[in-house]
Amino acid sequence: MYRLQGRKIPSVPDGLYYYCRECPKGERLLVALAYVDETVNESVMAYADEPHFVTDVTPGDDWANEIDQVRQDIRELDPEADNYDAQLSTLRSELARLRSLPVKPAKVERKPDGKTIGEVWQSLDIPGKRKFLLDSGAKVHAEREADGYMSVVIGPDGDTLEGGELFSAAQRLA
Repeated sequence: MYRLQGRKIPSVPDGLYYYCRECPKGERLLVALAYVDETVNESVMAYADEPHFVTDVTPGDDWANEIDQVRQDIRELDPEADNYDAQLSTLRSELARLRSLPVKPAKVERKPDGKTIGEVWQSLDIPGKRKFLLDSGAKVHAEREADGYMSVVIGPDGDTLEGGELFSAAQRLA
């Protein structure tokens, strides 16, 4: 959803809305920015006391950099040097050794960072909160209900709610 400066009305005094510019015209729902932000904040703060986890990635190694360096060293050898054959043999042996080493897979660990979700959430600015939601896989989805209400759902999949929802709220449309 995208921000839009719209008409100021008593229920939306700042005139700020979210809307979906990818939705078909005539079906675009304007949602008061303050309402959606409040709903998202309540959703995240419902987990305020839970530990915050960070993902620590230790890159793997396929020895490609080292192999490239040895190949570069081979290209730079002077074929007219007296010790050319010995140097080439040594570098070829090193190349064979590196190619025989096992590949180290990347290691991904999720571990608590000593903070709570609430502490982290409250310390973030708007772009930081957006990144937090994206990193956690949460999507925000607003839709018009048949009874004149608008619902906002925050969950792993804002379109289908696969994996369950984190939070849902409804508000009567003006």
